[in-house]
This record gives sequence, structure tokens and C-alpha cells, in this order.
Amino acid sequence: MKYAWYISIVEFHAKTIVQGIIVKGNLKGRNQNSSNIVLHLFTVIESYFKTTEKNSKFEFYLNGDIYLIQTNKHGSFNIEINKIFKKKPDIEIKQLGKTIECDYESLGYFPYRNSPFDIISDIDDTIYVSNTASFFKRIKTLTFIPSSKRKMIDFTQKLFSIINMGNPNIYFVSKSEFNLAPIILQILQLNKVPNGTLFLTPFLNFNQLITTKKDSNFKIETITSIMNQSNPNKRYILFGDDTQRDMEVYERIARSFKNRIARIYIHQTKMNVRKRKLNLWNKLKTTFPNSVYFNKNTDIEKELELLNELISIKN
Repeated sequence: MKYAWYISIVEFHAKTIVQGIIVKGNLKGRNQNSSNIVLHLFTVIESYFKTTEKNSKFEFYLNGDIYLIQTNKHGSFNIEINKIFKKKPDIEIKQLGKTIECDYESLGYFPYRNSPFDIISDIDDTIYVSNTASFFKRIKTLTFIPSSKRKMIDFTQKLFSIINMGNPNIYFVSKSEFNLAPIILQILQLNKVPNGTLFLTPFLNFNQLITTKKDSNFKIETITSIMNQSNPNKRYILFGDDTQRDMEVYERIARSFKNRIARIYIHQTKMNVRKRKLNLWNKLKTTFPNSVYFNKNTDIEKELELLNELISIKN
């Protein structure tokens, strides 16, 4: 049997992007428990022993129109359509006349919103604590802390709630692999984080997880693509953290799209900032002065007021 591990339909101002992953197995067997540690551990481990339908051909039906697709070596596919639907379309995936299972009720459909500001955000250590700076802490957090117990970044959540009043399009761009998509979505939903589409790195099996080096340009290329496909008058608020390369990526984005960035927020994950991170922050701040390096002591009320005024003026 086969089923769609993840599908999203994302509308931009003049086109629609459909992305998905097809794996072997039974959809009904996918664990959705959010609080049991043992089941959570099993879910994480099992995802890296899944076999994807790589280099396989399928028919993708979208409101009756047929698109012939072929998955890549990671079992994923991508369709670009030069129109938008304005409401959730009907979909079906078939192979040799047989329908592929899909959790259609939770299908990610993201209609284009003509909002003044959109959000592009990292996930790990930006929205919730993942301890990505430490390999062993990251593994412990990922495998032994179930979705319902994950600690959220309070500052980011509060800012998201204000920005969400402007009905933005939200794009979550993370170097986490698509194996973790169900868990990521569950954490976001349980903590009432505004709905947004996931742009993650390719699905990996256990051997690939150990041997594969992730594309260092994934974030910069993905964010650039999002901004190029959006309305040129659209502005963005960026969220990231200092555990990986967000400051470097956002500095490059700020140079390339300076007039289209409204604000940049970087989560300071540790109170003591090393010289290298401080240098990266100073470079980002010089390139784009409307950047904030926040921690638990940052004046949240000031930022909420600033964003509220920004959104009110543009609306």
C-alpha cells in the first residue's frame, strides 16, 4: 500500500504550487498521539525507516484536471500551476488506476491573502525549543519530549498573534526533514500557532540521515523563491534564531530585498553570546537596522505596540 505523507497546495498571487511526498505503508497506522512518550519515540524512529515511492509516476487530479507527476529520489513531487483556486480544491492521486491514500481532511491548502505583511519563519528554537545547537540535546528533545510537552518561545508566539490580525500568508522554512512534518504540524496546532505551509528539507531514511549532508543553500533559495513568486508590493517579517545560519541567510535576504523587509527577529538562545554570533548579528544589524535580537528580557510590550501600529497603518 501507499499513501501521501504530506501534501500542501500553496497559492501565490498568480500561481499555485503543489508539493507532496508519497511513502509505502498504511495511512491508518500513522500514530497521532501527542502525549505518550513511548508512542512518540516510536513515531519518530519509525519515520526514518519508511520507504518512499521514489522515481515513480502518478496521476494527480486537481478539480478534475489531470497532472502527470513523477517523484524524485526522495519520494517527493512538485507541481506548478499558473492559476489560483480561491477555495480548497478536490484532489485525488492515482497510480495505474488505483487511488493512493491521503488524509484529505488535513490537506494543507493555503489560499493567497492580499495582506500588507507576510511571515517567513524558522521553526526550531524560533517557535519552540529544539536545542539544535547541541546534537545530543536535540536528539533527546526530539525523541523523548512528545508534542504536547514541547516548550514554546513565548516572545514569538505573542508577536505572531498580533501579526495574524493582518491575515498574513505564513511560510515556515526549516532545515528539519519532511519525516518530522506530522509532529511539527501537531506541535503548531496544539499551541494554536497560526496556520502556515511547511518548506522542509527532503524526506530521509535512516542511512541517509547519517550520511547525507543537507543543502547549505536550502533556506536562502527557498525564501528567495517565495518572495519572487509573491506580489512585488508584499512586505515580510522574518523570524529566526542564532543556533544555525539564520542571521547569515537573513542578512543576504535583506541585501537582496531591502525594501520588502519590514522587520527581522532573531531569537537569542543563550544569555552569553559568542564573538562569532555577535559579529554575525552586527553585520545583520548594519545591513538592516530594523532587526531585533531578542531574549526573555526583551521588552515584548514595546514590540507588540510597534507591530500593531505597523499593521494598522498598512491596513
